[in-house]
Amino acid sequence: MAVGACGSSPSVPTASATAVATPSPSGVVSPSIAATASPPLETFFTPGPSAATVPIDPGLLDLLPSTVAGIPVTEVPNPSGIDDPTLVSTVERLVEAVVIDPASGDFAYASIIVLRSGVYDAAFFTSWRDSFDVGACSQAGGVTGHSQATIGGRMTYIGKCSGGVLTYHVRLAAEDAIVSVSSLGPSHLGQKLLTGLRP
Repeated sequence: MAVGACGSSPSVPTASATAVATPSPSGVVSPSIAATASPPLETFFTPGPSAATVPIDPGLLDLLPSTVAGIPVTEVPNPSGIDDPTLVSTVERLVEAVVIDPASGDFAYASIIVLRSGVYDAAFFTSWRDSFDVGACSQAGGVTGHSQATIGGRMTYIGKCSGGVLTYHVRLAAEDAIVSVSSLGPSHLGQKLLTGLRP
């Protein structure tokens, strides 16, 4: 499971990814976000084997701002984990994107999933967030806390890793979607990305 993580929901197991991937609740892989300098863009994704897979929908990028702090938001072309059976059974389509500041190394890695009809409930969302946070913090000292805040007018669930990585989760009810972001660095690109969520 790569893009985020889930823990308790029976329909969303946590799966491990590569050394540079973050286990995610449904099977999508996001970067492992080390607490040091961000790795090159190409290390953020690793194509996986394909049987049944979750369709990648670049149109979902329209939900994100095109730039953050003047830096382009770039699609991750071959996200890992899209053939995870649990992800295939719960997610209708997805996309992943990354923002990296070449000067500072600060970055944000976003996963957008659109759920299949009837999948979403509070337990699923909680499990997704927990699993995402565990994966994102796995190379950043572990999860040290959770909080909530309103960002861009939306309730946002925030996870904190010992090494400084922050995670953010927003539910977009109209789209039946979840946006999860892992972010590192004092420029807070993850928070800025969510501030610019559309519509």
